[in-house]
Amino acid sequence: MHDPAGELAKIVFLIFLLLALGGLVWWVIWLLGVFFSASVNVTKQVGAAIVDWNARRVEANEQAALETAAVQRQRDETARQERALAHEREKLHEPIAQLQAYYAEVEAYVRDRYPAAIITAFIRYEMGEGKTVRERWEACHRMIAQLQALVVERMEERRRQVAEREQRRQQLARRIREIDEAIAGLHREISLQQASPLDVEIIEQEVAGIRLRIRELQIERYELTEELNRV
Repeated sequence: MHDPAGELAKIVFLIFLLLALGGLVWWVIWLLGVFFSASVNVTKQVGAAIVDWNARRVEANEQAALETAAVQRQRDETARQERALAHEREKLHEPIAQLQAYYAEVEAYVRDRYPAAIITAFIRYEMGEGKTVRERWEACHRMIAQLQALVVERMEERRRQVAEREQRRQQLARRIREIDEAIAGLHREISLQQASPLDVEIIEQEVAGIRLRIRELQIERYELTEELNRV
């Protein structure tokens, strides 16, 4: 038996079911669209973040390189300044070193008039702090000229003294030879007196006088020999 109400109810149910399925499909499509849009945004954000991170890293590397280069430049400049200061100190010390070296060579000639304390004081006041390289060289040459003049004077004086000593040595040696010859002659005279036919008493008096003369010559010879050894 055909039931129209039941058929209609089935049709309505099918219609509602189709509508429900259509709505569900629509919601699924909408959710997929939202998800896809969100995914795209997330991808864009991640990509942007990656790009920004890379840019920051490049910038940080460049900054680090700039800082490293600046530090190296500062080190190079400091090293250059230190070398320049060392060279300047060396230039300032050169005249002092030259004066000290020359004084060491001639000290034996000049120490009585220019003792080391005077040279030290001269260096301190004429070649010390505040004096330029030129001023120090001028002071160095001035003092060396004074020392050289005294050295020449002292060397000439020493040559004269050496010549005088040599002349005195020759005089002493010549006088010693004369004394030796005189003593030898007196000994021969004693031999002649002893062989003389004169009275013994007279001979003894003559010999005694000769021996006294020999003794005087021997004393003189000893004194001259001592002086010769000292000259």
